[in-house]
Amino acid sequence: MSHQTGITASEDLLRFFAESKDGSVRLIKIAIRDEKLELETEKGPIGTWDKDILYMNVDSVTFLRMSNEFLLFSLK
Repeated sequence: MSHQTGITASEDLLRFFAESKDGSVRLIKIAIRDEKLELETEKGPIGTWDKDILYMNVDSVTFLRMSNEFLLFSLK
């Protein structure tokens, strides 16, 4: 089941996704501003992904890139 809200990704976010396929991005934080998805924060890898997650303090819905897959999760 899916639902469309009409919220779309900004040009900057689309460009960021297109340019971040080389594995240089570990964590992406996206915010909704003015009915657009905007890149708020991005962090590169420091160590292994499991250790990075423990040290990257992010308190919102976040995308995590693992290989060629993106995971969406919320840390509270």
